Amino acid sequence: MRKALFLLICVSLLICGSLACRDNEHSVDTDQPTVTSDITETATIEPVAESPWPMFRHDCQNTGKSLFKGPERLSLKWYFEVQAQVISTCAIAKDGTLYFGARDHFVYALSPEGSFQWSYATGSPINSSPAIDSTGIIYIGSQDQYLHAINPDGSQKWRCKTGGQVNSSPLLINDGTIYIGSSDNNLYAIDSSGSITWKYETGDMVFSSPALGLDNTIYFGSFDHYLYAINPDGSLKWRYETGDLIVSSPSVGPDGTIYFGSADHYVYAVNPEGSLRWQYKTGDKIGSCASIATDGSIYIGSDDGYLYALDPEGSLKWRYETGTETGKKVVSSALIGDGDSIYFGSGDDYFYALGHDGTLKWRYHGGSDFQCSPSLGSNGTIYVGSYDGYVYALGE
Repeated sequence: MRKALFLLICVSLLICGSLACRDNEHSVDTDQPTVTSDITETATIEPVAESPWPMFRHDCQNTGKSLFKGPERLSLKWYFEVQAQVISTCAIAKDGTLYFGARDHFVYALSPEGSFQWSYATGSPINSSPAIDSTGIIYIGSQDQYLHAINPDGSQKWRCKTGGQVNSSPLLINDGTIYIGSSDNNLYAIDSSGSITWKYETGDMVFSSPALGLDNTIYFGSFDHYLYAINPDGSLKWRYETGDLIVSSPSVGPDGTIYFGSADHYVYAVNPEGSLRWQYKTGDKIGSCASIATDGSIYIGSDDGYLYALDPEGSLKWRYETGTETGKKVVSSALIGDGDSIYFGSGDDYFYALGHDGTLKWRYHGGSDFQCSPSLGSNGTIYVGSYDGYVYALGE
């Protein structure tokens, strides 16, 4: 049943793309039960590890914006065979080591040249993406219900059990707290020793990966249709209702605006106090995460097969259609390189590079869907996994 609900978000049904806004039909609720305990200090908004790509969406705000320039021309530098679907985004350590999970139950470490370093076994498939702390510890969830903490040599540091599958990716902040969602309906706050500090219960599964607001608020979505804003002590600040499930992970803009998508086909922009700023309708469900460019543009994919570019006020700048065949959904979340080139994958088996004006620079054909979200190394190489069981390094 859980698998079916997840797949519901990812199935492509319609092709559409007209700009549409509607009146806000949803409410902001600030009175929900929580399970809380003390935390020792507040968060900061900087990435913990000093590395090119330390976590799922690069930084604590999930912007997907890199400090480095991506490849302008296409060259396949290398590929690594896993023999299992790769949905997990590669985290990149300071020394260039790549870490990712796969649906064969293993976490992998590769050298920057694509050589196998080690693998770590969990008990179930992995959809979660890793995060790296300043000491090199790797944190990643698994469908075995655990958040795993792994030493840089591939040995286990600790593991913390939740009550359900962990498909969410960890948000790691500088006080050592790890925030992560679980299919048991909870968002967890876990300290650096692996102990649960608090958990907040929603009305359904949490696949969405949390983001940190500029005031240390934690934002995440739930299958119960709500986007949640949680205080650092685990209490509810507010929640915002959409019309369907939320798998999309929120991202936070420089002014504190929260951007995310829903299975109700809409992209939402919500103000830090929980009011709707704007909403934009796409042609199908949204599982992709919003990426935020230097000029404030928002890039987000939809199951209708388009990548959308919206301005900060929610107006359409352009949209780019990927392949025309069935199954072309854009679940992959876009990477924005320095200079605002955009890189993302599609269910049409292609990985795309676009200019900031939406023109195609290049595309790479893999053996199956690119639902994985890419990462970018300091050498300008893009790393991305595919349903075909390979991780690709694409550069110049």
